[in-house]
Amino acid sequence: MRHLKPALAATLLLSATAASADYKQDALCVTGAAELCSELPSDLPDLNVPLGYTPTTNLETKGGVQQQNFDYFGWQSFVALNWPVDASGAPLDSIVGNLQAPRVWESYPGIEEVFTQADLVADDAEAACAPQGRMVLAQTSKLTSSSFIEPFTSSPLIDVDGNFVMYDIRMNPVEAAYLRDNGLTTQAGQKAFGAAWDLPRGVTGSPGAMELKTAWRVLQDDTNPMGYFTMPATLLIGAENSSTGDPLCLEVTVGLVGMHIMHKITNPGAFSDNWVWATFEHIRNAPDAKAAAPSQKNVDAQVSGNEPYPPVDACPVPKDAGAGWAFFDADCKDEQGACTPNVGLVLKNYLWEPDMPYAEKYLTKSGSGSQVTRCWQVYESARNVDQVFQEALAGSVWANYQLVGVQWANSGLDHPDPLRPFPAPIYMVNSTLETFLQDVPVVHPDGTLNRGGSSSCINCHDIAKDAGGNRSDFSFLGGYAK
Repeated sequence: MRHLKPALAATLLLSATAASADYKQDALCVTGAAELCSELPSDLPDLNVPLGYTPTTNLETKGGVQQQNFDYFGWQSFVALNWPVDASGAPLDSIVGNLQAPRVWESYPGIEEVFTQADLVADDAEAACAPQGRMVLAQTSKLTSSSFIEPFTSSPLIDVDGNFVMYDIRMNPVEAAYLRDNGLTTQAGQKAFGAAWDLPRGVTGSPGAMELKTAWRVLQDDTNPMGYFTMPATLLIGAENSSTGDPLCLEVTVGLVGMHIMHKITNPGAFSDNWVWATFEHIRNAPDAKAAAPSQKNVDAQVSGNEPYPPVDACPVPKDAGAGWAFFDADCKDEQGACTPNVGLVLKNYLWEPDMPYAEKYLTKSGSGSQVTRCWQVYESARNVDQVFQEALAGSVWANYQLVGVQWANSGLDHPDPLRPFPAPIYMVNSTLETFLQDVPVVHPDGTLNRGGSSSCINCHDIAKDAGGNRSDFSFLGGYAK
């Protein structure tokens, strides 16, 4: 699948510039500068992380570790990856403005560029279309293009205008090189490899393996009243998912609503195989549910010896949420319960209309799409760091994005309790990337329940294996191999 026009792709940076200086906490730039910069943080210092430590998501220090270290790392990464570059791939002067320029991440290879046998784009759509957009989108799921599902569900995400949300998945050149060099881009190659994956770790000045997942809302026009980062895109829809029976080639404008950044680092050195998950959302995606739970409460309960604060059974509609949400309609009405928050449709197939709204058949009787609320609050440290970066980005579309959280620490099954650290925060989801997974537990292949349930990036990715049954280092991308 083509993500960029070939001439443009050839000129873009292959990766964000890795910072040569040590990571600096409480700074807009990893170099310690008081201004936003294009430097990509590649690692954290070797923080004091004692065995049996307690991670915290508030502003207190426990066990020598502050969540704030990781939240700055996440925001610095978001800024660097979304930094604009010129036609030669050189960073422009500022992230503010320059909205028509390519972003650093646009040069990262997509799934079909690495797993060349992957079939994400329907052949009939690819043959029928001549994409004009800067992006080519064909996935209505971060898992597959044909089933329209989010993880562990059979439901698509539909916005308030009645359009399906689209997804894009990429990896940085460091990860792509590891997969190619070790023959892991095919199922046969994975079986022949015959060992657990060990994707490269980032060290100061050199990024480790990275994976990026983005979610995009199709906009009704170019007015962009909510202030998204936008770009022209071509949507490729195969005949099997078209109400007309013919493939669809749709030229649209899309707005960024969600972004996962997954980065493998070396430090803190107390634990091996460290991945850091940072997730961002547009501030107008969905409101907090009534009585949304604080993530920190889970950590405190576990440390005290009590049962973890349980995932909520439901995320009820908040009072006075107001209007202006992308995935929530306060006036939603439907006799069949379709307005229940975070409960998606369950159908065998979903068909696109040739004109907007593309998901018209699946709207509620009051014309609403998916009804979404956030079950878990953005935790204290993230809110604090959000304010710092949003102020620095004031006047730009980027000030309309928030860090939902940064999750870290290894929760691999090969780390027995009590030495295995709790991930912090215990629960962390993106309303556009795990919409229907906020309160659903995940069971390991051996029958044990995942600590924290599925509302955890680390705990979910803990089960990832390749075609040979070997652990794939928390990455599910090997599943695209044929």
